[in-house]
Amino acid sequence: ISNSLDNIIISSFLGLNLVAIYNNYYYIILSLVNIMNIFYTSILAGLGNSIAMESTCQNYEKFKKLTYVNNFIIGFFSTCLICLYQPFMKQWTGESNLFEFNTVVLLVVYFYINMSRRIVVTFKDATGMWEADKFKPLISGIANACLNIILIQKIGINGVVISTVISFVFIEYPWETKVLFSNYFHEKERKFYMNQFKDSVIILIVAIITFTVTCMLPLDNVIGLISKGICCACTSAILFCVIWKKRLSILKKYL
Repeated sequence: ISNSLDNIIISSFLGLNLVAIYNNYYYIILSLVNIMNIFYTSILAGLGNSIAMESTCQNYEKFKKLTYVNNFIIGFFSTCLICLYQPFMKQWTGESNLFEFNTVVLLVVYFYINMSRRIVVTFKDATGMWEADKFKPLISGIANACLNIILIQKIGINGVVISTVISFVFIEYPWETKVLFSNYFHEKERKFYMNQFKDSVIILIVAIITFTVTCMLPLDNVIGLISKGICCACTSAILFCVIWKKRLSILKKYL
């Protein structure tokens, strides 16, 4: 619904040409989301069984470990996006169909925020607590649509992405987290948010370092794109493995 509203509003205020460019960028994000959905779908049944058979404390520990794994994966994907999004789009659609780099950054933020909440959503779905936040999609959709209309007239295409990020950060993410922690874990969310913030800072630092290293490769063709991809993947993977060495064993368990 949100993406469809985005397309309608973009076409109404900015024209169909920008809708096509926006969908080209969104298609890349959607492809990564579909890859990640394999992970979430594969663990859902196991989580349901765990919630039925094990204690809340055991499942809370499992939740923390899966959050570590999720942040590891989306941190890697987000870093690759920030480094390779523009070079790939330039080779695929041409330089005339590129957004500004600040729009790319916002799209990566959108991807990161959307994926960082998925472990919370997966756990909540495994517990069957759909009634507790049944109005969340409606309120989030209305807020997103209103913000879209306001911000797109102020700052253009960036307003569309910012509107979605705001609805995620201030409506969907806290609502889902509150439902899960209050109704099932019976824990305060503060520690969870602090850990998420720390991981986000680490991912930001790794992304900046990797982007700086990748930009040193000046080649501007398919070979250059492949070189940047290899450099980006190796640099970010090494940095994450060094910083989050203890998480590798957890990652191997769930892959």
